[in-house]
Amino acid sequence: MSEKEPTNNNQPEDRQREMARLVGARIRELRIAKGYSSYEDFAYKHDMGTSQFGRYERGDTFIQLDTLVKVLDALEITFSDFFNAESFK
Repeated sequence: MSEKEPTNNNQPEDRQREMARLVGARIRELRIAKGYSSYEDFAYKHDMGTSQFGRYERGDTFIQLDTLVKVLDALEITFSDFFNAESFK
């Protein structure tokens, strides 16, 4: 008899959390490149909730598509350029 491998029922959820972390890290990278040392300053200037924006950057919560579009507009970057980073390859 072979030993049964443990199943990972959370695999899709784990992948989603990893993607949220990667998206957040990319947003942070671009924000800093734009000269904003503080996520609070960036969020405030672009009429976004500072606490929620911080959660997006840390990957603590999933960013919705309409919010991501707003962030990318504020960062002056296209969707394809955002996801064409090495971190997503």
